[in-house]
Amino acid sequence: MLSFLKLLGLLFSIFPRKLLVLTGEILGLFFFYFTPIRKKVAHKNLELIFPDYSTKKINHFIKQSYAHFFIVFLDFLQMHYLNKKSFEKIVKIDSSSLAILNNIDGCILMASHMGNWEMITPFFHFNQLPLSVVVQSQSSTSFNKFFHWARGFEGVELIPKKSPTKVVLLDNNLYKQFKNNQFSKIDLHGLTVDLAHQKLIQYFKTNYLKKNLFHIIVTGLGNKAEGGEFFTGKIRKQFPFWLDTEKFQFMVKSYSPCKIQHGGLGAFYVKLKFKE
Repeated sequence: MLSFLKLLGLLFSIFPRKLLVLTGEILGLFFFYFTPIRKKVAHKNLELIFPDYSTKKINHFIKQSYAHFFIVFLDFLQMHYLNKKSFEKIVKIDSSSLAILNNIDGCILMASHMGNWEMITPFFHFNQLPLSVVVQSQSSTSFNKFFHWARGFEGVELIPKKSPTKVVLLDNNLYKQFKNNQFSKIDLHGLTVDLAHQKLIQYFKTNYLKKNLFHIIVTGLGNKAEGGEFFTGKIRKQFPFWLDTEKFQFMVKSYSPCKIQHGGLGAFYVKLKFKE
């Protein structure tokens, strides 16, 4: 399935823009006429919001919504194959917003599912701005891997929504606990991803049994991309996804990037939890 989705994305990446949009509109019409359950839900919702609108007008909005969704979906499929030139043909860059992003230390972006929200990851990548994104894990393993791959631009860190921690930036409360308590440390830097994963599982299991609470996990940052402060380390990218799995969830209470004296963004504070 993963290979098929990648191949499908490659196919759509060579489509002329007008043909891709037309394909999305046709798919939208198909699902409008052949998925009556979804259409009924959409119709009911719009009737609640716009009680004075005719059935014809409501159906027009639903058709537009379906078409928009499939255009966004096709763009997402081909997103990873975009280069800066092809990206700028699709997305209009707001120079004033870009200037603000280039002149601040950091910010938190919040947006609704309007427009094509997925294009934010290549936008940051092509403008050499680091980005951390909270993502929803998919129930399908294949789709989850594809979503991870499609969004995984250099400089973009993906953080699972259901991770044991809800903290993306430094957790100062967790840092204070490390400052005032003894901690153990493991260095995964330089290992293969598979070996690092195996060593981390064994390390946590051992310390879970010993009831050692505080740990620093060194993942490394990877190499910097030319002209940017990008984090390319594969272990660092995989780390939050590992903690989102059953093998770790019952042991890990919270985690946070480290302060500079403990390894900075190439390391993580991890606090384990225990059953009384």
